[in-house]
Amino acid sequence: MRKAIEKRLQTAPHDYGEPLRKSLKGYWKLRVGDYRVVFKVIESEVWILGIRHRKSVYMDIGTRM
Repeated sequence: MRKAIEKRLQTAPHDYGEPLRKSLKGYWKLRVGDYRVVFKVIESEVWILGIRHRKSVYMDIGTRM
């Protein structure tokens, strides 16, 4: 999983990810199997907010903000 995340986010995060909506607007998600990586691109850096199972990712990330 780590290699897939590094490869995709280092090369072109906006090409592999999908933008999130509503309360998570401005953040992106990357699907890796049953897991979701929530991240934000700030200038040339990628900030990962969390990596969670798809069933609980949005609730968990929403409470962290």
